[in-house]
Amino acid sequence: MTQHESTGQRVGGWRIVNNALLTGVIGSLIATGILSLFYFAAKPSLASPLNIDPEHPVPGQQVRISWAFAGADHVEFQATGVLAQPVPSQFSFPITVHGQTFVTLTASKAWLKFISTDAGTLVVTKEISLLPLPTVRFWTDRSPVFAGEDIAIHWETTNADRVLLREGDAPSISVEPNGSRVVHLVQTETFAIAAYNARGVAPAPPITVMAQIPNPTAELWATPPNVEIGGSSTITWTTKNADAVNISGIGEVEPNGSRQVRITQTTTYQLAASGNGKTVPKRVTVFVHRPNIAFMPNGNNPELEAIIRSNTERFFRAKGFEIVASQQQTAEGEPQPEYVIEGSGTFMVEQPKGLVTRWASVARQTVSATVFIRVIRTRDRSQIAEATGIGKSGATSVASAGQSFSDPELNAKVSQAVSKAATDALNNLSLPDY
Repeated sequence: MTQHESTGQRVGGWRIVNNALLTGVIGSLIATGILSLFYFAAKPSLASPLNIDPEHPVPGQQVRISWAFAGADHVEFQATGVLAQPVPSQFSFPITVHGQTFVTLTASKAWLKFISTDAGTLVVTKEISLLPLPTVRFWTDRSPVFAGEDIAIHWETTNADRVLLREGDAPSISVEPNGSRVVHLVQTETFAIAAYNARGVAPAPPITVMAQIPNPTAELWATPPNVEIGGSSTITWTTKNADAVNISGIGEVEPNGSRQVRITQTTTYQLAASGNGKTVPKRVTVFVHRPNIAFMPNGNNPELEAIIRSNTERFFRAKGFEIVASQQQTAEGEPQPEYVIEGSGTFMVEQPKGLVTRWASVARQTVSATVFIRVIRTRDRSQIAEATGIGKSGATSVASAGQSFSDPELNAKVSQAVSKAATDALNNLSLPDY
C-alpha cells in the first residue's frame, strides 16, 4: 500500500479517508437504524383502550374488562383477588369486585426479550373505583316562621340518580338533584329528602319548620273624634290574626271594617280581637260637645219667669245642652254661654159668659197663659229660633196679669197654665243643628 492509499488525500483543505473505512461506518449506521425501526414496530401495543364496564360498580357487582393488543404473542391477566393467568390478545374478561380493585395486563413479544428483559413487554394497569354513595345537603333559610308565611327549602346532592322530597305526611315527589322550593306554611311541618343511586341511599336529617301562630293585633279609631250632639262619627278598625272581633255598642264584626254611628253623648267604644288563645283590647272615645245655654230673665215678673225658666231648662237639658248661669250671673273672666234663652209670658183670667150663679161663675173661670220664647246665639247675637205657646187651666179666683199670686189656688192654676204655655212654645221651637 502506498502512503497515498493509507493516509488519504487532501483536497481543498479536506482529508479524504479510506473509501473502505467510510463504507463500513455508513453501513453500520444504516443497520442500527433499521434494527431500531424494526424493534419499535415489533413491540406490543394497545390496539384499543382498556375498557371497564360498568366503570364504577357497586360491591359484589360483576364487571367486564375488555382489551385488544397488537404485536403481542403472550398476554397475562391479573387483578386484585384474581391469580395471574394467560389470556388472548383480544378478550373480554369478567370479574366480581368487592372493593378497590387493580387490573394488570402484561403483553410481550417473546423473541424481543433476547435483546433486553423489558424490551418486548408492555404493562397496562388500571384501577376499578367503586360507585360512591350519594350525598345530600338539606337546609331552609329560616325557622321558626309565622303561620301563613312562605319559606324556601334548598338541597344539593352528589352521585344521585334519583332524589325524593317529602312534606309532612304527603307522598314523596321526585325532584331535581339540586334545587329549591317555596312552601306556604300554615302549620308546623317536617320536610325530608333522600338521594339514591345503585350503591344505596343517603337520607338527609329531616327539617322541622316551626309555624308560630301570631297573636292578634288591632287598631281602632273614630272619624271625627269630636261631634256635636246627634252628630255622626265613623268607627273604623283593622285586625290581624283574629278569629273573632267584637265592638261594644256595635256587636260582632268582621276582622276589618267600619260603621257609622250617631252620637248623643260622649261614648267609648271598646274592641276585643281574639285569636291564639289571647284577646287584644282597643278603645276609642267619641267626645260629644254639649253646647251650653243660659236663661236670660227680663225682670218684669220674676214669679212668671221662674215658671218659664224651670220648664225651659228641663227641656234643653233633655236635648243635651249644658245649663249654665245667665250672662248677668257669669263671673268676670269666665266664658259666656254659647246660647241664651229669652222667655216672657202673660196670663189672664177669663170670666164665664151668660148669667150664672156666683158658685157657677167661680167654677167656670179659666186662666189663659201665653209664653214667648226665643233662642239667641251669643257670638253674633243672632236669633236662631223662636216660638209662642198657649196654655189654659181652670181657676176659682179673679186675677189679672201683673197681680201677685196671693191666692194659693190661683197660684197653682196660673203656674199650671204658664207651664202648659211654655211647653207648647218649646215644642214649637225649630232648633237648627248645632
